[in-house]
Amino acid sequence: MTGLHHMLVHFPIVLWLAAAVLLLAGCAGRAPAWSNPVLRLILPLALAFAIAALVTGMLAWSPQAILASPLGRNKLAFALWLVACWGVLSWLHFRHGEALFRPGLRLLTATLSVLGVVLLLITATQGGLLAGVSAGVPELLRTLGFEVYTTIRQPWWALLVLLAVLGALVTLARR
Repeated sequence: MTGLHHMLVHFPIVLWLAAAVLLLAGCAGRAPAWSNPVLRLILPLALAFAIAALVTGMLAWSPQAILASPLGRNKLAFALWLVACWGVLSWLHFRHGEALFRPGLRLLTATLSVLGVVLLLITATQGGLLAGVSAGVPELLRTLGFEVYTTIRQPWWALLVLLAVLGALVTLARR
């Protein structure tokens, strides 16, 4: 199961990075004409691969092993936040399409895209560290005040608040 997890996890990474480029290009008014249909394809595809990678990761290691390590706890927490962030972006794009690039939603789209890339960077770094590979990103994160080997205490209810705020912003932007 570990090998399957390692194979699956790279698909959402590449697809989400491509989606972020297209979303940010759309926010800047520079998206190619074919970007909207491509986003309709790659956002749900990346989300499906991410959920599959999350499930296989949970099956590859026991919950006790994951939760016993601060790095494992952070990885799980950031992976869930990552899937939630890109899940919201996928839903917003499915629901609103090119309207995400209009002035009312442009800032929200750009913010969520950048947040998604940052969460992706941190989650991928933690996954690499768990696999025994370091690419120098932990040192960068340390300079920013984030220690990857210490558990980050975050209130889980904050995820629900984030989703509620995003829903309210979308509702307000539609008016």
